[in-house]
Amino acid sequence: MLKHHEVILWIGLIACTLWCSCGDTNTVINSTDPLASISCDTMPKGTANTWLRIVAIQPDPTGSIDDFRESIVLLNFHKDMRINISNYYIKNSRGERYELTAGFTTPCEKKIQIISSLEFLKNSGDSLYLCYGSNDIHQRIGYTNATEGAYMIIK
Repeated sequence: MLKHHEVILWIGLIACTLWCSCGDTNTVINSTDPLASISCDTMPKGTANTWLRIVAIQPDPTGSIDDFRESIVLLNFHKDMRINISNYYIKNSRGERYELTAGFTTPCEKKIQIISSLEFLKNSGDSLYLCYGSNDIHQRIGYTNATEGAYMIIK
């Protein structure tokens, strides 16, 4: 027969297991998520004194038709300031423009933009430009071949 303090200990252990409240659940990282490796401490190349960067792209989502499902991942690298990303846009090598509409990012926050245009990103051999204002380019990236369903991490 269990003693009173042993019963309380078991009830606490079971509750902790069921509710996942032991420890900080915000630090759990999905190790199969390729975007989990991107942090606020390693900024990709771009214009000096700009904090918003493209950190990953997925030009070729899984499936035979990737229209309206391509994605671009942005990161606010400023550790103390929010950035209004709706003031930015992305241009591709064909001069097409995609307006960002996600609003504000908190410090070190990743924002995934699902491209709602028909084939904005080519599956191979394209360039992208992160711009602000009238063609003020903050970042240029180029890529060759995209792998279906995979994110390309920008360094």
